[in-house]
Amino acid sequence: MEKEDNHILNHIKGVKDWPSFFATIQEHPISMMGYGGKSINTLEGMMTGICWAQILHNVPEDECLSGFDWGGFDEWLIDKYKLEPDEYSGSHQLARDEADSDKKAFVLWMQWFDEFTSKR
Repeated sequence: MEKEDNHILNHIKGVKDWPSFFATIQEHPISMMGYGGKSINTLEGMMTGICWAQILHNVPEDECLSGFDWGGFDEWLIDKYKLEPDEYSGSHQLARDEADSDKKAFVLWMQWFDEFTSKR
């Protein structure tokens, strides 16, 4: 039986947009996020790092990760939890507030992502 090579570089080759990024993380959480595995803090850090890298390296807009309606996602969560817009501090913080651990917040965030994208 051939052993799977879990090096991150083997998994990111297929990442072309935010949905494929999240699908890859869900499929390979340890190799994508490190041995701590599923973590909302690590996920948020990775996403922020990607955004900053795209800006700092002047990646052309048409080559940046896209393909996800972030504004619609935020509005959907505000509606789902019946929040006032000024009560909402972003999806990662809401997941932290709703879950009792970093790992559970990650799982909850991914459930939201899957639910939101399945309705689109």
